[in-house]
Amino acid sequence: MDQHRLLATLTADPSRDEYRIAMTGLARGWCPLEEALEHSLAGSPWQPWLLPRRDALMADLEDLGATPPVDPAPIPAWSPEEAVGVLYTVKGAQLGSAFLERRLAASDAGLPLAFFRCREDNWPAFCQQLRSLPPAMAPSASRGARFAFRYLLTGLESDSLGHDS
Repeated sequence: MDQHRLLATLTADPSRDEYRIAMTGLARGWCPLEEALEHSLAGSPWQPWLLPRRDALMADLEDLGATPPVDPAPIPAWSPEEAVGVLYTVKGAQLGSAFLERRLAASDAGLPLAFFRCREDNWPAFCQQLRSLPPAMAPSASRGARFAFRYLLTGLESDSLGHDS
């Protein structure tokens, strides 16, 4: 996903308009995915690992004057194991956020960075928790992770020309 053309603009000193387009594409997939994940993890031992970031993303979009995007596709219900895989994808995205935040903060464009600054430094502990999963859960968790990647890419591809919905 880091090679997607909209996300690639975030590493290349984007203009404010390019940033708005990329962040709108990201939000199109991120916000509904995160909301569904919150519901799926409610009451589970995995719930504390989720750091909701969609409000920060919406604040960045508002600062950019962007119209909130329309969801790219409905999200099916997940099994608890699949939800752990989706969480893996969401947590992994926080690692990329640290790199992007440093890169974008160095630009002169004065871009809003609330989404990229909203992260936790607990990836090693999360991975340790994942290693404690029974091996029988791995196929379902992998299926959830793959779904999350595809869903986020669908959001980026929907209206990639930057026309707000």
